[in-house]
Amino acid sequence: MLVLIVFYTIAVQAGLRAMPNLVATASEPVHELCLSFAPKGRHYESYAAIVCGSSLPFRSESRGALVQTGLLHLIVVSGSHLILLETFCQALLRRIPRASILLWPLLLVFVFANRLQPPVLRAFLQLLLKRSNQTFNLSWRPFQVITASGLATLSFCRSENDLRSLSMSWIASLALSIAAKPTQAHLNEETSWLTNLRVYLLMIPALLPLATPHPVSIAYNTLLAPVFGWVLFPLALAAFVFPASATLVDRAWDAFYTILQFASRLSPEGWARCEVPTLALCVYLAFLSVLLLRRERKDLACA
Repeated sequence: MLVLIVFYTIAVQAGLRAMPNLVATASEPVHELCLSFAPKGRHYESYAAIVCGSSLPFRSESRGALVQTGLLHLIVVSGSHLILLETFCQALLRRIPRASILLWPLLLVFVFANRLQPPVLRAFLQLLLKRSNQTFNLSWRPFQVITASGLATLSFCRSENDLRSLSMSWIASLALSIAAKPTQAHLNEETSWLTNLRVYLLMIPALLPLATPHPVSIAYNTLLAPVFGWVLFPLALAAFVFPASATLVDRAWDAFYTILQFASRLSPEGWARCEVPTLALCVYLAFLSVLLLRRERKDLACA
């Protein structure tokens, strides 16, 4: 365990900032193209954030409400958005003969549209390794897939913020694997809310830089976040592909921010974000990795 902690500490703290300039430069035009398709209007910034990976203005009223309720991560593009995109693309492409070969190019375009941000890139690499594991029967355990995708993404980190984003995404993936039952490949209706709660509790150290959790925000993230997460991103994506639908999607955004403003008034005031050193996140990441590894070994021993 000590060796693993030291390894993660050195790797994440150092950052391995060796991303080729060519790749970084190539992602910018794709990102700009993505922004050009974002519906222009009162919710342009939200569209750009959730689909293209842009940042919400720091002093915007909507950002303040998101921080107050602990739901800022819903608008920050993450690996979960890429998983949702893969689900929708698979459902659509399987209806078109020989169109399945377009799946990975489409996902890669999404990664580049988000300027290869570590959470999205790590999720893409993890999904690629997972599918390769299934196709070629490699018998890799979740710990191996998660660790390999995380280490591969390290070489694309260009700043301290990138390292923090990667750590949070990595921790989220570990938390999901730990929280789910060994027999669960995906969340089901019977256990999803309880699994969401476990994931959120395991994620608290990583979420501290966004906002300090409190009981109300825990309730919001357990009950509301999964619903909003599965609704907002698909609707925003639809508005990019079908501009005529933007008017209806804007109403969904209006409803979301109305609920958000009401929820923020119920949240205690004065809960500020808490800076967590990258080193501390790294140690916690290593702890979760060891926890998952030990559980997998226990499952294999019982099999």
